[in-house]
Amino acid sequence: MSRPSLVSRWFRVSAVAELPSRLVRGFASKAPTPDTHGTSLFSRLKQWHVARVLCQSLTGVPFRFDRLTDVQERVFSLFPDIAKSSTMLPDGQGRDLLCKARTGTGKTVAFLVPAIQARLNALENIDKNILTPSFERYMNEKYPADMKENLSPKQLKHIKSIFRRESVGTLVISPTRELAMQIAEEAKKLVRDDHRIGVHLLVGGVKSIRQRRPWEMKNRDIVVATPGRLLDLMSMPMFRDSLSTTQTLVLDEADMLLEMGFREDIQSIIAQLPSVEERMTFLFSATMDADIAAIARASLHEQHRVIDCVPPGEDNVHTKVPQMVTTLGHPNEALPHLLRLISHDQLLHGSDSKIMIFTPTTKTTDMLYKILQDMQPAFPTTSETRVFRIHSSLDQAKRSKISQQFRQCKSQPNIMVTSDVSARGVDYPSVTRVIQLGVPPSKEMYVHRVGRTGRRGRDGRADLVISDFENAFVAFELSDIPVVALDQYEFEQEVLDLASSSHSAVRDRLQDAELGRIIAAAQTRVDPTNVQGVFSSLFGYYYSMRQLLRTANASILHAVQDWVVGLVGLDSRPAPTWAMRQMLSSSSSSQTTSKKRSYTKKDRSFSKPFSRTNQSGYPKQKHTKVYKTPF
Repeated sequence: MSRPSLVSRWFRVSAVAELPSRLVRGFASKAPTPDTHGTSLFSRLKQWHVARVLCQSLTGVPFRFDRLTDVQERVFSLFPDIAKSSTMLPDGQGRDLLCKARTGTGKTVAFLVPAIQARLNALENIDKNILTPSFERYMNEKYPADMKENLSPKQLKHIKSIFRRESVGTLVISPTRELAMQIAEEAKKLVRDDHRIGVHLLVGGVKSIRQRRPWEMKNRDIVVATPGRLLDLMSMPMFRDSLSTTQTLVLDEADMLLEMGFREDIQSIIAQLPSVEERMTFLFSATMDADIAAIARASLHEQHRVIDCVPPGEDNVHTKVPQMVTTLGHPNEALPHLLRLISHDQLLHGSDSKIMIFTPTTKTTDMLYKILQDMQPAFPTTSETRVFRIHSSLDQAKRSKISQQFRQCKSQPNIMVTSDVSARGVDYPSVTRVIQLGVPPSKEMYVHRVGRTGRRGRDGRADLVISDFENAFVAFELSDIPVVALDQYEFEQEVLDLASSSHSAVRDRLQDAELGRIIAAAQTRVDPTNVQGVFSSLFGYYYSMRQLLRTANASILHAVQDWVVGLVGLDSRPAPTWAMRQMLSSSSSSQTTSKKRSYTKKDRSFSKPFSRTNQSGYPKQKHTKVYKTPF
């Protein structure tokens, strides 16, 4: 019977996805728990016929494993058959895997080890004049003179060098550059004792020439890529031809690939790879729904096996993390409340405090990063707090360096101010608190942000800080999530009580007057030329969310103006730009023709220079809705 076309298979929804989760788990592959008493991990790996280079890396430097995680145990139990060329394994199921596993569970090693082992086995088979079907077809097309029936050892050695140099062993597709870089680093650590095994990283953010040169020089055993850059490079024959012989395809964080809109890209990539019968495919996802079932039907063998490594009741980890929402009475209270949230975490966790602060835009991330650096005197810990920032506008080298520094920072409290580039996929261990300044763009992104804390059974907490105009998002979009309202004045007293038990000087720093002085001093150091960029980016962000916010366009403008006033410490609202006026004018059904006038260059500038609030203090202000200024 012929197999359905790629497109028709892509959009067919698996019946498994329509079943209750308890039944899906019933169908999932259940590897028996091995009796490992008295057996070292190295011995078990050898019994599974895992190559020595992998055994040494796993049990020695750099991993030093003495046991496997659940997902690793379940996948490795399929050795040695899963790394062989047969599509079907002795138990009657296929070797392709649909695995439900979360980030931070060791899944990267779980899919890399069998993929690398399959590559090593294929290299050994060449000595026996056995080639993979896709590579044999490639050789017949490219090097027909080398394909003879009886080949000498020297000729087989030559074919093996072509196999390593021109055929792709493992292709791992990842949704983000950061996650792809983590996977590539794990791969390099696994094969560190065999310098012949080449690892390639194909991601955006760097010039493609820097990726083409290594491609021509190094063996193509392992390739880790993001969909966009991979598709771009596949337009070149040297990439497209090599990838047409791929042995193993891995789709990591498949649910995130779909969320980020890569469905068509994945479709195009798969169409240029060997068929499911000629390659091994692993699909790893934190969730299993109809969309994942559809991509599974398109990319996996019909007889693929399902492995569920998420314990019952733990599918929605975010529901187990305490989540608070604070609605500010006035945007001027944003920085004082943010400082109290940071202080609360540092008083509870000391030097182990590790906080992620999510902001709506890149420019807001930059500005808040600078303000927090200048507010060091307000933090309660004795050791200096390290403040990091990361967003998509930074080049790849800087992002990688900052990400690694934040991950490894353990001896002092540290804060990462970030955009949504860090919301998912990248594993930062031991994050004690997530703070979201303003609502996220969607419920899904809220869940992903909260998922950065409380990982691997550790305690965590999530705080959402919003203004009045954002309340509708919480009420409608987060209605099924256990978000608890936090009274900021009661919380202030809780922080002061904690500080009193620590040291009186700490309590003094957190009093209104002293806190206001520190904040005002930090705000005076903000470059006024950057304020316009923050204002414009925040307006664009919230304007695009106007339907989720369920508020009038003019209300969004006024609210964003007040956010900027509170964040930067202005004594008047920034004037809207000509572009903002045009957006508001074109979207307002009540706008009359007379108001649609052209604006002069003078109209497009600010009506007055930015000026600061007084620096004598930062008293609380009651919330009043008196903003009737025309725009």
